[in-house]
Amino acid sequence: MSALRLASRVERIKPSGIRLLLDEVERLGREGTRVINFAIGRPDFDTPPHIKEAAKRALDDGQVHYTLNAGTIPLREAIAEKLKAQNDLHYDPMTEIMATAGACEAVCVACLGLLEPGDEMIYFTPAWTTYAAAAELAGAVPVEIPTRIENDFQPDPDDIRKALTPRTRVIVLNSPNNPTGAVYPRELLQEIARIAEDADLAVVSDEIYEQIVYDSAYSVSFATLPGMAERTLSINGLGKAFSMTGWRVGYMAGPAEAIKALLRVHQNLVASACAFAQAGAREALVNPGNSVAEMVAQYTQRRDALCAGLAQTDKLTVMRPQGTFYSFPALPEDGPDSDEISLRLLREAHVAAVPGKVFGTGYERHMRMSFCSSLEDVEEGARRVAELLNGEFKGVH
Repeated sequence: MSALRLASRVERIKPSGIRLLLDEVERLGREGTRVINFAIGRPDFDTPPHIKEAAKRALDDGQVHYTLNAGTIPLREAIAEKLKAQNDLHYDPMTEIMATAGACEAVCVACLGLLEPGDEMIYFTPAWTTYAAAAELAGAVPVEIPTRIENDFQPDPDDIRKALTPRTRVIVLNSPNNPTGAVYPRELLQEIARIAEDADLAVVSDEIYEQIVYDSAYSVSFATLPGMAERTLSINGLGKAFSMTGWRVGYMAGPAEAIKALLRVHQNLVASACAFAQAGAREALVNPGNSVAEMVAQYTQRRDALCAGLAQTDKLTVMRPQGTFYSFPALPEDGPDSDEISLRLLREAHVAAVPGKVFGTGYERHMRMSFCSSLEDVEEGARRVAELLNGEFKGVH
């Protein structure tokens, strides 16, 4: 038995169900089994070459040391310009923007800086697992507000009002949404803004998927809504849009007083984001080129292929994603749950999909499927899923 006595907050944080599944996919790969991976939430594209070249130049120029805690000034200036041009958000790069070690760190910094022990943080499920974990790390209570596939996974403002207590301090938004692919319309966000103002809530708006939208959908930056700039922390990053997940560069923008205080949390967690990765991130923002549009065009094809393939079974209810690169289909109420189906898919069909319970209470009959693989893999994976659920799996082609 270990002599180390762990803090209770660590015990409350659940291991990532996504990572446990990916570990199994990795193990099967080492044994020679090729798995179609619908589990991982990262683009399969390489980072655009000019971005990598900028990072290489930074390395060659000796940018291998700590930067300013808030990030290099050129990067923060590029972030400010991007937010102004693309989001109609106006932030001072010197006082209102902080570069972070990915959007994940930004979420943790926000929760550690905004929540006292015992406070409550509202978030909409199904949800990315870090939101609840970050609240737990802060000693706060994550409060789930479920959304449903029959309502296209849109939150109900009345459910928010019912969940409010004197301890509610923060509401977390994620639109476009992981894992559902839902995009919240402006009218809904305006109603949430009214609730936040009436209840004096801080808002953490995770907009990491803002550029990955389809059809007529578009992402609204929450801080642009009347009265919301002063109570919102806007979080974003480079990982999803530019296929830079391993670079670990994200950012947070908000009121100067809040960023100044949160910088103290950030500097004690990571000091600063990676120096030469920040140079690459700046290049991505200043010279984005057509890479994002090209990736989204391919995601659109993959989304359509996944939806068409899953339509070959009546054992799934599928909402057509309006953003991100995820689908969150539902299994029937009278059959096996997603734990059993995910295990069968992995063992029999060599397809990895994440059981829905990973993303919140009550989603045991959902699975998250990422369409970050090649079009051919998406088509083949969807075929295997449909055939297995129909009881007519024809094997791996």
